[in-house]
Amino acid sequence: MNAKTGGCLAVALVLSLMEAVGAVGNPSSEAENALVGVPARDVWRGWLWIPISDAIDESGAIVPGRLPDYRVRQLSSKFSGVFPPGSEKYDAAVDAVRRGHDCPFFSIVIEDRVNPRPNRRLTELAASADRILEGTVVGEHPGLLIGEVGELLEVSVERTVKGDRLDRVLLFYPLLKTIVRRAAVCRQDPKFGSDPKSGDHVVFFQLGSPANERGNLFKPERTEMIFAGPTGELRSPAGDLLPPGMKTLDELEAAVKRLLEAR
Repeated sequence: MNAKTGGCLAVALVLSLMEAVGAVGNPSSEAENALVGVPARDVWRGWLWIPISDAIDESGAIVPGRLPDYRVRQLSSKFSGVFPPGSEKYDAAVDAVRRGHDCPFFSIVIEDRVNPRPNRRLTELAASADRILEGTVVGEHPGLLIGEVGELLEVSVERTVKGDRLDRVLLFYPLLKTIVRRAAVCRQDPKFGSDPKSGDHVVFFQLGSPANERGNLFKPERTEMIFAGPTGELRSPAGDLLPPGMKTLDELEAAVKRLLEAR
């Protein structure tokens, strides 16, 4: 190889590397816009939050480059919730999305932080939480949080019961059923119950640290969220969280107030 040829190859290699870095380092304008501003980089070297439309290409396959290789391999697993055309159970996943049936495989969420603060009863939550916020779900944003399929529930905060105020928070919820380009995305964990919707009221007990630099994106455990639909009737992803007989948002608010005043 002569010097001229070697120089051309070196330039080409540098340009290729620059293009690759640009692809990984700059999320689409949809990802930048936003929900929370520019997403923070996370310790897994990938973007913290990727909209589902940025993660799946026109063929229905996972887009490489946005996530570390091991995350791409995880998403290629039938248990991740992403079913490209031709994959095992693809037809069943499409049917589940369109008809509202159970997903072909359950994706079990691993809960319980290392040395978690008590969060299994309402009394524990009220005492342990750094913040208690009440608000309304105003948006549902499907995507991947650190490579995990689900939705960010965008919550407009109407009342700060405990701790510092936040006007808007994003809560990751690990359920999602949708068709993206040619892929069926069907992520479901029976422990989390039904998928919250825009218009639902939510009471959020913040125990964990925020996942982003702006401090308003959280990945709560199922015990740390309580929802109420249009009728005001409560539902909790953790079925045994609420005291027996407690059914309405007013009853929950009164109980939390009593617990905080008794401290």
